[in-house]
Amino acid sequence: MELAIASVRSPAGALAAGRHGAGLLVLSGVDDASLQHHVSNWKIYEETCHRSGHTADRSRWQFAVQIHLAESREQARKDVEYGLEKWIGYANDIVPAPNPPPRGLADPVSWFLENERAIIGTPDDAVEKIKHMLEVTGGFGGILVFAQDWANWQATTRSLELIAEEVRPKLRGSNVLRQASYDRNAPIQDDNRVLARAGIDDAVARYEAMKARG
Repeated sequence: MELAIASVRSPAGALAAGRHGAGLLVLSGVDDASLQHHVSNWKIYEETCHRSGHTADRSRWQFAVQIHLAESREQARKDVEYGLEKWIGYANDIVPAPNPPPRGLADPVSWFLENERAIIGTPDDAVEKIKHMLEVTGGFGGILVFAQDWANWQATTRSLELIAEEVRPKLRGSNVLRQASYDRNAPIQDDNRVLARAGIDDAVARYEAMKARG
């Protein structure tokens, strides 16, 4: 069974994970400063793995990120009106992490986006941000989505569907060959139709000749 140890700010999680050969699970914002901090913790993890006789495998480095997607940015913003304010209260009252989102913001979504604390938008926004995360960190094994109840159940399930249907395939390059085939053939479609018509005519002619021979 795969085991991972959480790493947020201090090196404690990276040290424990490296010592025991566990994976590293990062709870993170998506701003460059946070990502660079986690890169520093990853180096501690690599060093500790080496000293402890384990292999530091980036496929076991996972990032848990707050994400909500919809077909449009406007819809994504509207969706999270359902529970974002309550979550900000929870972050201030219960979560021990420093620098929680301020209460009473006129536009909390804009604050989250401007401070890069979450991905709220379209599948393309998520793809762009995750690709940037991969560039800054040098690569990691996967993204986990926080279950933060910012949106109602219907909107939440739709967000997860969009991640599965549009974000994951683009990041994994699942449609690269299909798109390459499309791009290669679309400009020469008139020529392809001529060839197809000639093939049909040839097949009909050969059939008619065979039938005439009895």
